[in-house]
Amino acid sequence: MSPTQVVLADAPTTRRRTVGPSAWELAAAVLIAAFLLAEVVQIVVAANGPTLDEAIYVTAGHRTLEGYGLADGYLGWFAGSLLWPVLAALGDSAAGLDGARAVAAVFVTVAVTAMWRAAVILFGPRAGFFSVALAVAAAPVLALGHLAVIDAPAAAGIAVAFWAVAELARRDHRGWLVVAAAAYSLAVLAKYPTAASVVPLVLLIVLLRGRSATMDLAVAVLLAAAVFIIYFLSARGPLADFVSWRVENNPNFGVTRPTVAFSQLWYGGLPLLLALGGWLASRRKALATVLLLGGLLFPVYHVATANSVGDTKHIVFGLIFVLPLAGRLMDGIARQSGATLACLAVVAAGLFGAFQAQRLDSGWIDVRPAADYLAAHARPDQRFLVDNSWPFTRRLYEADKIDSPWQVFDPYRLRHGELPGSVCRADWFVVAQGAGRWPARVRRRIAACGSFRLVYRERAPVTSIGRDLGFVTWKARVAIYRNVGKERTG
Repeated sequence: MSPTQVVLADAPTTRRRTVGPSAWELAAAVLIAAFLLAEVVQIVVAANGPTLDEAIYVTAGHRTLEGYGLADGYLGWFAGSLLWPVLAALGDSAAGLDGARAVAAVFVTVAVTAMWRAAVILFGPRAGFFSVALAVAAAPVLALGHLAVIDAPAAAGIAVAFWAVAELARRDHRGWLVVAAAAYSLAVLAKYPTAASVVPLVLLIVLLRGRSATMDLAVAVLLAAAVFIIYFLSARGPLADFVSWRVENNPNFGVTRPTVAFSQLWYGGLPLLLALGGWLASRRKALATVLLLGGLLFPVYHVATANSVGDTKHIVFGLIFVLPLAGRLMDGIARQSGATLACLAVVAAGLFGAFQAQRLDSGWIDVRPAADYLAAHARPDQRFLVDNSWPFTRRLYEADKIDSPWQVFDPYRLRHGELPGSVCRADWFVVAQGAGRWPARVRRRIAACGSFRLVYRERAPVTSIGRDLGFVTWKARVAIYRNVGKERTG
C-alpha cells in the first residue's frame, strides 16, 4: 500500500477530487477567516486587561529588544525561550497590548488552519470542515486566540508539524520532514512542555510511513536536534538554572486535584467525547488511537499532578490532534442523518463554547485603572511593593517610572530576601488579588510601619471555579497605599 493510500484509507468517500477546492473546503476557509476577524474585534472592543503572564512576556520582550534579556535572567525561569516575548513586544510597540494579542491571534489561526489541512488529508474535506467548526467553537481556542502568551506560537508549531507529517505521508516527499522538524522546534522553543507532543507525531510517522519511517525519524531527529543544540549551547547557563528553579517553584495556588479535573472536563470534555465517537466510527483504529493519545497527554498530566498552571491553555495542544477525530464523527452523522443535523450540533457546541469562553475571559482582575493611577502618581526614583506585580510593572516601565522591572518587589522576591532594607522604606504598597498574594505577616509589617495611607481602592468582578466545583463570581479588591511618612522625611 502506498503512503497516499495509507493516509486516505479512512476517508468517508473514495471519490478523488482532481481540481479546485471543494465546497466544504471553501466553507472551512470562510470559518477560519471569520474566526480571525472575531478575535481581532474581541481584542479591540471587549478584551479584559492584561493577565499576569501577558504582562511578563511583553515586558521581558521589551527588555530583550533593549539588550537586557539575558542579564535580567528570564531564561532561568521562563518555560520557553525569548522568541515569543520579542514578538509580543514588537506587537506592543506597534499597537499596545492589542498589537501583541493580534500577533497571538494570527498564530492561533495558523494552528486552526494547519489542523484543518491535516484533517482533510486524514479524513476528507467534510470531516475537515467539521473539525474547523468545532475548533472555532471550543472555548480554550477562543480564549487563547486573544491572549498574548507563549501558548499561541506553541500551538501553531504543533499543528504545522502535524499537518506536515500528514503531507509527508500523502506526497511521499521528505521536504515535509524539514517543515515538521522546524515547526516542532518552534513549538518547543516557544514553550518547553510541548516537547511531549513528540509522542503522537513520532507514532504518526511510524504508522503512516511504514518501512520509510526509520529514515524519516532519523532525518527529523537530526534536524530538530541541531536546533536544540544550538539553542542550548548559546544559553546553557540560564537553562541549567531553569531546571533547579522549576523544581523549587511549582506552585498549585491552593487548587485541588478535583478542581483541576473539573476544569479539564468542563473545557475539554465535549471535544474529547466527540473524538471518542470518531474513534469508534473510524475504520483505522491505530490512527484514531494515536490521535486520541495526543489529546489526552496534557489533561492526564494536569490531573495526575494536580497542577492548574496553564491547564486550560494546554487543552488546545490536545485539541489539535483530537478535533480531526471529532470532525470524522460529525462527517459520519452528516452522511447518515444529513448535514443539517450535524451543522445544528456544531452550532449548539458553539453556543456552549461562547458561554465557556466568557468565563475564561473573566478569570482575572482588570488592573488597568489601578496601574494607570500608580503610573500617574509615582516618581522614577521610588520603590514599589506589588503582589500581582507584572501588570503594574509593565505600565510603570511603559511610563518610564522605573528603569528596570526589578524596582518592583512581589511576594516571591520578598520571600527570597531581594528587598534591600525594611518594607517601611518602600514608597508604594499595592494589594491586587490574583496570583502570589501578600502573606499575612507582610501585611502586618506594613500596618506596623504606620505611614502607609490608602489612596486608591476599587473592586472588579472575577469568575472562577469554587471549592464546591461550581463557578462563582466575586469582587476582587485592588488597593494602593502610599508611604506618606517617607515623603515627609525624604
